[in-house]
Amino acid sequence: MHKAVVDQFVIPIESKEEFSQRGSITRSFILTLPELLNFSAYSREKEGKIHNLTIAVWKDENAMANAGKAIVDAYREQGFDRDHFFKELGISLERIVYDKAI
Repeated sequence: MHKAVVDQFVIPIESKEEFSQRGSITRSFILTLPELLNFSAYSREKEGKIHNLTIAVWKDENAMANAGKAIVDAYREQGFDRDHFFKELGISLERIVYDKAI
């Protein structure tokens, strides 16, 4: 069954450029992963912050888990600490995983 990973990032305006640069690197990597069925991103500004929503649809639970491991491994190879990056820039993340309904 397909799995949709929905991430909502809340980014201070002053962190927009750094977030966009890092997001581009991560997105480019995700798009190379097997069993990714669809990826889209949306953004809006509200109350002085950027709200960025990404949706990655994976073939199934196994594909989603493998992608998560691959992303963690890529971050490690790049020397990137996501938690530290988010804390330094005041970025919050809420992640929800959905099952395909129809």
